[in-house]
Amino acid sequence: MRTRQMLDGLWEFLPVGTAPDAPPPADIPRAGFAAERIRVPGYWRTFPPDVGGDWGAYDHYRYPPEWQAAPAAWYRLVFRPAVPVPDPPGRVRMGFDAVAGHSTVFLNGQALGENADSFLPFAFDVTNLLRPDADNELCVHVAPPRTRAGLWLQPCGSWVGWHMRGIWQPVWLETVPVPAIADVFVQPSVRRQRLVVDVTLDGAGGAADATVRVAIRDGERVVLHLGEQRAAVAVAHHSTAGEAGTVLRFERAWPDARCWSPEDPHLYHARVELAVDGRVVDTHWVRFGFREFWIDATRFVLNGRPLRLFGDSWHYMGVAQQTPAYARTWFTFARQFGVNAIRTHAMPYPPCYFDVADEMGMLLIDETAIYGSAGTLAFDAPEFWEACRDHVRRLVRRDRNHPSVIFWSAVNETVWKGGERIFPGLVSLMETARALDPTRFVSFDENDCHVGGAAVTHAGHYGTPQHWERSWRRDRPLTDPD
Repeated sequence: MRTRQMLDGLWEFLPVGTAPDAPPPADIPRAGFAAERIRVPGYWRTFPPDVGGDWGAYDHYRYPPEWQAAPAAWYRLVFRPAVPVPDPPGRVRMGFDAVAGHSTVFLNGQALGENADSFLPFAFDVTNLLRPDADNELCVHVAPPRTRAGLWLQPCGSWVGWHMRGIWQPVWLETVPVPAIADVFVQPSVRRQRLVVDVTLDGAGGAADATVRVAIRDGERVVLHLGEQRAAVAVAHHSTAGEAGTVLRFERAWPDARCWSPEDPHLYHARVELAVDGRVVDTHWVRFGFREFWIDATRFVLNGRPLRLFGDSWHYMGVAQQTPAYARTWFTFARQFGVNAIRTHAMPYPPCYFDVADEMGMLLIDETAIYGSAGTLAFDAPEFWEACRDHVRRLVRRDRNHPSVIFWSAVNETVWKGGERIFPGLVSLMETARALDPTRFVSFDENDCHVGGAAVTHAGHYGTPQHWERSWRRDRPLTDPD
């Protein structure tokens, strides 16, 4: 079974200079770390001091001024594993829920790899490098995101994303059995009165005859059995959750499910068990709501009832917003003013926002960090679009079991700067999301645009009702994302 150790807390810190787009470091420093420790999760660099005014609105940690000026930095943590190191073929993973900047990770002097996405999780297999019952040295170098001719080569979000640097979400160490449950995707259908659960298995280091069981719980009570299936897990190399593996589909009719809605945000749990030779080796719980959102001509429909969306959105502004309490307060105030939908604007928000929305019945438009308003994206670089597709894949895999998420918002205001020449790239983002989640639509929060007819909505954005009357053809829903 799995065991997880959190590595959050106070880490050693060394601010450093770096040349723009310098190659990742090959060696870790042995001296020079500051006497003051840095908080993880958190960040050392945020908005420039003049943005926060003379009262330091965004100087959340009161770190030394030279830290704010540093373009790059090293983090260092010496720790002893509190998780039991499993016998082979079990594995140990080290994961980061998000690091803002281009990060290079080292364990005990060996490079584990790099990550260029500032907003989404990544992990490394550290089985062969971790020292049980001894000190381990974890070092992370964080540098500015890569650019070409001054343009970002990966999604960087909006204001806070441009400036923020640091390990801003949790870090963890986890034992993983072999074989293991790599991913669970729950797909309810109100129209078909059915539930589909896709279970992805991941082996690593051997082959096994496995049995998978799926049951749905309402509190402590099992309300639906989806049965069990046997699978020979073909294993070669360790993969991370959501990547290629053995996929089993479970499906059952469920005519009496209690629907999730803004008025009644009822939540169930799917319990997935993986057994080998009759012994349960892995268990995965997924919280979900039984609901379906679709489009009927120009109308939105939730669970068979027409729905008008009254929305709110804002730029993420840093650590003050990084708590479930903030999300709950925002959603509560919004609802008091008639808001039933929030666009998590210009970047993937922390997971707590989606958990709170599930519990409160707030509908979410889950937006990527592909923010084009400032004209800072390298639209003409193929590697930019591949980084965007990877970003979309990671976002969809992270959030697709949340009933609150009704749309994937692929981009914000990219056509404004990129023009029609970027339509093929935008369509590829939609296709990427739909391949991983055919149950949700993809929106493009552009200015008076439906991406050459590819979009399922017409985004009015900054127009006026009089302008929309002239431009909207009434062949799809009209939205005003802002």
